[in-house]
This record gives sequence, C-alpha cells and structure tokens, in this order.
Amino acid sequence: MFTRTFCCVVVAACCAGCRWVPPPDDLEGVWRSEESPKHVYRFRGDGVVENSWGGLPFGAAGTRSREGAKVRYASNRDWDFVAELRGDQLTGDMVERSSGRVIGPTKWRRETRDHTLP
Repeated sequence: MFTRTFCCVVVAACCAGCRWVPPPDDLEGVWRSEESPKHVYRFRGDGVVENSWGGLPFGAAGTRSREGAKVRYASNRDWDFVAELRGDQLTGDMVERSSGRVIGPTKWRRETRDHTLP
C-alpha cells in the first residue's frame, strides 16, 4: 500500500511540473514565398506559423501540421497551403478552404532553420 501511494504522489508531482513539448518535425525556421518574396513565414516548434510582409513585425498567421513529406499550413484566413517537403523547399497548392478552389501552385524556400530570427 505504501509503495502504490508513494508512486502515485511522485507521478502526480512530476506531471504537475512538466509540460508536453511536441517532437521536432524539421520544419522550424523562416520560409519565403518564391512567387511573392515580400511574404515571409516563420514556422515555430510548437506548430504556430507567423508571417511578415515587407519587413513588418511577425504576427500569428495560422498553424501547420506534417504527415511524412506532406505539410499543411492552415492560415487564419480562408486558405491553406498543401505542400510536399523536399529538402528546404515546400511545393504545393494554395487552396481556398470555403470552396476547395485551387488558388494556384506555389513554392516556399527555407531561408534559415532558426525560427527565433526576426
């Protein structure tokens, strides 16, 4: 009885002080649109995507997910970027979420793997 209670207390104490951190997915960094070079996207390790246009400060813009080489960026607006990762390049389509209409193909290239840079 003592052992079981003690283990429960230790586990509870450890969990209370711990924070779950998602595993790295090798997408972190700063990405730039080839079609619109003023658009820069910063992929953070927690799945949040921030963007900047023309040197303005970064702001929250959406979230991203990855399954193998398939990457999806879900913007806070009415479009997604559905792409395939090849090295330091994402190639895919911009898709209007409400209609499913393909807005157009696009490519993003990673400029840096450090997402803390401005």
